[in-house]
Amino acid sequence: MSNIKLSDEEWSEVSQVLSFFSNVYHKEPNTEYCEILSSLFDSEWNFGFQSREGKIAYDNLQAIKEYDETDMIVEYNRLFVSAQPILTPPWASVYLNKNGEVFDDESVDVRNFYKKCGLEYENTLREPEDHMGLELMFSSYMAAQISELENVDDKLNFKLHLIDFLEIHLLPWCPYFFDIVAKKSTHDFYKNIAVLTNDYMQYLIKALSINPQERTIYDHYRP
Repeated sequence: MSNIKLSDEEWSEVSQVLSFFSNVYHKEPNTEYCEILSSLFDSEWNFGFQSREGKIAYDNLQAIKEYDETDMIVEYNRLFVSAQPILTPPWASVYLNKNGEVFDDESVDVRNFYKKCGLEYENTLREPEDHMGLELMFSSYMAAQISELENVDDKLNFKLHLIDFLEIHLLPWCPYFFDIVAKKSTHDFYKNIAVLTNDYMQYLIKALSINPQERTIYDHYRP
């Protein structure tokens, strides 16, 4: 923990990037979303490229000048919602239990972790709390708190909780998930954003000196 030197501004940027990624996987695209994508990759965000593939994915996303809302919606639902079976289920529990079931112990553990950190998710849709979009949203929230809090002890407490969450819950399964999204998507945006998201998570591992927990991933969905 002592070698984590991110400034408040850098923590704020981490929060913004994670919030953006959260929306990618958790929200069906709409007109406004598609309009801002074209300029988003011209921003000054530091994606901390960790691989040649990550930089190529970013360059590919920069090259897309226009996004068709209908095509985006169709692909989002094909990947994450409506296909039978769903092509790339966005819930950790699917990959962390041998039967590929949702709402298992992992969902409960993630829900309890949110509560421990003072975040109550209003689950009106009865959605498993271990959804990729929600786990990224929670991580974004924690990074924002770190950037905004003035008390040193409070900052440290949130850092410890965020790193625990990343090590235990998000990072053990996210590389597999992003890999299958990149391989199964037929849309340039989702293929490249999955590679870029995975590369950014590798950047966080390095920047925050994280040691992801080794957990068994059940390979139900790799093409």
